[in-house]
Amino acid sequence: MLKRKLIRGATFGVVAGLNVQALAQLEAYEGFDYPVGALGTQAGGTGFSSNWGSAVVSGAVSGSSVHQVDGTSLSVAGYPFATTGGHLFDNGGTTAFSFRTLAAPINMNTDSVRYMSFLLQKDVKVPDTGLSQIAQVRLNQGATNRFIAGVNSDESLRLTAGSAVGTPAGMHVGGVNYLYVVKFVSSTTVLEDQVFLQVFKDGETLTSEPLSVADWTLVVPKFSSTASWNQFNFVEGLDAVGRVDEIRIGASWADVGGSATPQKWTAAAGGNWSDSGNWSGGVPNSVDALANFSDAITGAQWITLDAPHTAGTVRFNNLNAYTVGGTQTLTLNSASGQATLRVQSGNHTISAPIHSSDDLFIAVESATDSLTLSGDLTFDANTNLTRAGGGSLSLKSAKVNSLTVGTGTMVLLAGADFTTRATSLNISGASNAWTGKLDINDNLVAVEYSSASPLATIANQILQGYAGGAWNGLGISSSVAAVTPAGFAIGFGEASGLGITTFGDEAIEGNAVLFRLTIPGDADLSGGVNLDDFTRLAAGFGNGSTWTEGDFNFDGAVNLDDFTALAANFGQSVSAAPARSNSPVPEPSAGLLFSMTAAGFLRRRR
Repeated sequence: MLKRKLIRGATFGVVAGLNVQALAQLEAYEGFDYPVGALGTQAGGTGFSSNWGSAVVSGAVSGSSVHQVDGTSLSVAGYPFATTGGHLFDNGGTTAFSFRTLAAPINMNTDSVRYMSFLLQKDVKVPDTGLSQIAQVRLNQGATNRFIAGVNSDESLRLTAGSAVGTPAGMHVGGVNYLYVVKFVSSTTVLEDQVFLQVFKDGETLTSEPLSVADWTLVVPKFSSTASWNQFNFVEGLDAVGRVDEIRIGASWADVGGSATPQKWTAAAGGNWSDSGNWSGGVPNSVDALANFSDAITGAQWITLDAPHTAGTVRFNNLNAYTVGGTQTLTLNSASGQATLRVQSGNHTISAPIHSSDDLFIAVESATDSLTLSGDLTFDANTNLTRAGGGSLSLKSAKVNSLTVGTGTMVLLAGADFTTRATSLNISGASNAWTGKLDINDNLVAVEYSSASPLATIANQILQGYAGGAWNGLGISSSVAAVTPAGFAIGFGEASGLGITTFGDEAIEGNAVLFRLTIPGDADLSGGVNLDDFTRLAAGFGNGSTWTEGDFNFDGAVNLDDFTALAANFGQSVSAAPARSNSPVPEPSAGLLFSMTAAGFLRRRR
């Protein structure tokens, strides 16, 4: 995992005013503080001995004519150096290489430690496929790559030194700015040189210099460095738009990352959030404040939110479980406009109420990790929720602008009794090949849209989640249905076609795709099966193909199999279904009426 000692962003105030060109050991700095337009032969950075040129690469377009200078700077919250000028980007549709030559080459045969940092962004690609969707920076010895850092086509981090490929954990989400801080450590022994990495996402808080080697993430453990790394390259792939800014190469952490004091929960046991004795660096309670729960505890502990508090980032990194509980509200608020919850390792819970004033990014990095938000989760209007990483996020419900589920699982907790509502639902992957998973358990979801209906996409996601009747696939699934697959299903349809104006606890407009846990036969998503559902099936019999027309087994047809499913559940409701057998007996009056109507229907069909 990426190990980081973290501090509050406010501590960088005295650093931001430094004149970076005056730092004695700074070997190279490129801030793109020159005119907007084609890169060409422009030169604006210190520590470089030439203008920008085009790297000679077989089959690739030269970069100096393709790369452009934008007038705005990339930035991340808490960055210790003032960002001025613009940034470098590709105008799209090419694989482009551009380079600059360092005035002072990095000689790892004589220099035991060197540092490098840069701000990097890759555009959003949905679906994100193809090896050409990369954004990378490189240090070269002439035309030979000696070090590569950046993001791969699948949005995983990339780090290579010589022929050694690193394995950093974590993801680089498209469209988001990241600060990469790299540390090169040489050795007198062949193949014992090392590369360490720290990566900070916009909205997170930067660290100080890690106190020991163990505090870094070792990503390339064994390679052999060379005498003269003398060239910096920026590369992005055919289908990607990469952006880079604030390239810094120096002899110390201060040259590339500033300086600050670490801050985190330090009590070995649980306790009150507001007790300053439990924290290094003060109690987190401000916009952009960091609440970092890492290695202090050796067993599961409870942190009491004993008063309302505000933070921009909350991070967990311990295999022992933290639970942040209490009745007071934790407000998430970031000056950069995106608050963050992150699990680097372990299984953790926030049971206290949470309110997000900004877009909320939640990353659970490993497939073995989880974060459970069991308290109420509320948002300001027009805010977005994004879940990333390979682990599991569980929450009661969300009412947001857009809901994005990356690779991994988002779970709506069973029994929450709320409708999750969004204006768009984005699950990673593509039709018939979804890689993210939304597990709705026994809940309801409304996706209100303003342009094209997402019905076909959501139907395909439910079909993949159906997994032939097991209800355990990727896309949209239900753990409740997976336990009793013969008794439950996820029904879906357009609100306009159903005439629905309310769905669970939500008022719904006509432009909405609705889906919920229900029972086979519930064509109108009411939660029960009655004559209204039979009427829908009768109208669709022999020619329908959707759930609301009577296709309850997702085979694309409405036939006697669907009629049999409806008949078995006639008179039942989803709330009663868990206690019933798989072949329930309808209530007598309803059953008699249904039998008479169905008999006439079947005679007409024959």
